[in-house]
Amino acid sequence: MATYAATSPRLHLQTLSEELHLHDLHLINSNPQATFWSTKKVATDIETTRAYIRTSLPTEEQPWNGRWAILLRQTPELPKEGKLRMIGIIGLPREQEIGYKLHPDFWGKGFMTEALLLFIQMWWSMESRLKYDRLLAGADSENKASQRVLEKAGFKKGEFKRGFYARATLGGRKGDMQFYYLERPKGLNGEVELGRKSEKEIIFGVKDC
Repeated sequence: MATYAATSPRLHLQTLSEELHLHDLHLINSNPQATFWSTKKVATDIETTRAYIRTSLPTEEQPWNGRWAILLRQTPELPKEGKLRMIGIIGLPREQEIGYKLHPDFWGKGFMTEALLLFIQMWWSMESRLKYDRLLAGADSENKASQRVLEKAGFKKGEFKRGFYARATLGGRKGDMQFYYLERPKGLNGEVELGRKSEKEIIFGVKDC
C-alpha cells in the first residue's frame, strides 16, 4: 500500500526520497528543458541527483526545507503500471518560498497548476505552518508559463528584481525575477479541506488504497 501526502484527481504528492525517486528525478534534472530556468546546472550523472535529494530534506536548522514528488495517478485513461510515473517536483528551497519543476513531456496539460494548488492546500493544513501569513514564489520575467501557473493558483504580483539570479544553463547570465505572494486564506487558520495535519503525517504521508 503506497503512502501519499496529498491527492488530487490526477496527481499524488509523495515526500521525496532517495529510495523511491532517485532515478525518476534524474530523468527530470538531467533534462535541459526542465532545468532551463534553474540556478543549478543540468545533472550529468545520477550522483548529482542523489546529492540534490540529500540536501532537500528537513533539518533542525531548516525544518521548512522539503520536496515532494509529483506522481501521475492511475486513471481509466492511463495504462496500469507497477510504479506510478514521477513527472515533477515541488517544495520549498527557501523558507516560505515555493519552487517547482515539471518534465517537459507533461507541459501544457494543467499538471503544474494542479500540483501547485494541491501543495498549497497541504501547506496551509500543516500545524507548524500556522506562524506564516503568506507563501512566496518567483518566476523569471521571461518565463511566462510559470507566471501563468502562479496566477492561476491565486498568487499576486509582488516585487520585481532586475539581475536577481544566475541561470546556470546560460553560463551564469543574470536573469530578472518577478516575485509573487499568496496570503493565508482568511478565516481558515490553517484548517483547509485536507484538515489540519501534524508534521509527521505530512512528511510520511497518508495511506491511499
